Amino acid sequence: MTAIDLNPIVDQVILPILAPIALGLICWAARRVAGLCHVQISAANGALLDKAIGNGVALAASDIDGSIPLVPGPAMVASAAAYVNTTAPATLKALGVSPAALGAAIAARIAADPPSPVVLANPQP
Repeated sequence: MTAIDLNPIVDQVILPILAPIALGLICWAARRVAGLCHVQISAANGALLDKAIGNGVALAASDIDGSIPLVPGPAMVASAAAYVNTTAPATLKALGVSPAALGAAIAARIAADPPSPVVLANPQP
């Protein structure tokens, strides 16, 4: 019985076929992982922006003179936008939010959930 040497077949046929396939699978897996990480980072930034907008709207509502009913207007949107711009500039940059888009998001938040004015327990006459 003679032994068959499979090294030339493996070196010259099988490895040249399997190497690109393995490299392609590795690249595909790396892109999937990178894509999932980007989605998680975007979701985290979105949550931070949402919280900053909520805090900005609450701050803007507390800055209004306490008139009842509270009438949201451009001053309230501007005040909330100023708050968001100072507290979350990196988040705005990472998400690519323009000032116009930020103003629209704040106005939509105010329209969806109008803030109530801060009423003092013992108001002065």
